[in-house]
Amino acid sequence: VTPHDRELLAMDWEYPASAPGAETDDAAERRAVTRPVLLLLHGLNNDSSFGYVRGAARAATDAGIASCALNYRGCGGVDMVTPRAFNAGFTGDLRHAVDAVTGRMRDSGRAGAPPVRLFLCGFSLGANLVVKYLGEEGRDGSLHPRVAGGGGGAKPL
Repeated sequence: VTPHDRELLAMDWEYPASAPGAETDDAAERRAVTRPVLLLLHGLNNDSSFGYVRGAARAATDAGIASCALNYRGCGGVDMVTPRAFNAGFTGDLRHAVDAVTGRMRDSGRAGAPPVRLFLCGFSLGANLVVKYLGEEGRDGSLHPRVAGGGGGAKPL
């Protein structure tokens, strides 16, 4: 995905094995998502390939939830193209990731089925970003209606 300043952000998706389009080709990355999604945010000096992120993604998919791990600027094998680096106080990229994920989400259309929701989960620096983002969006009354909540572990600040 590309935020407003044209930086490149990698988002790694994993789908439950039973999900239509569970393959990881480029076409699957553009398909509508009709199940809950767990958006994962890694810690400082890590990326989506680290074991704790992969483990959380697998736990989500084992429970029938799609997962999407956001790699911050310059992380996950994507070179930075702008001078702005990620930091514990900048929630703009998370906001853009939430918009990108929720933009792909579609309700199932089945009678009585609940709307598809997004959950945020951060680790360390990612936990700080989740809490800060939820506070900012809650304060401003701008939290996307598909965001059901979030939390994190080992929040440093």
